[in-house]
Amino acid sequence: MKDCKVTLTVKDDMVNLEGRNISMVELTELCGILQVMTGVRALVLGSSLDDVKDNLLDVHLAAMRVVEDKEQKVKEEAR
Repeated sequence: MKDCKVTLTVKDDMVNLEGRNISMVELTELCGILQVMTGVRALVLGSSLDDVKDNLLDVHLAAMRVVEDKEQKVKEEAR
């Protein structure tokens, strides 16, 4: 992965993501790395592997539902 910068901020319940020199594929890889780090931390803190896997899968599935909803809105706006 090349040098890049990603800044994630939350203010007043709004999430903002800024990136420099990063592609969608690289951003996806970073998301995967964050999932691994989160899962390992949860294990260290005493969560079971099954709980970690279930929670990470729930987050993934919820994110895909949001992406699917956004796809419909993008298609409708393109008409």
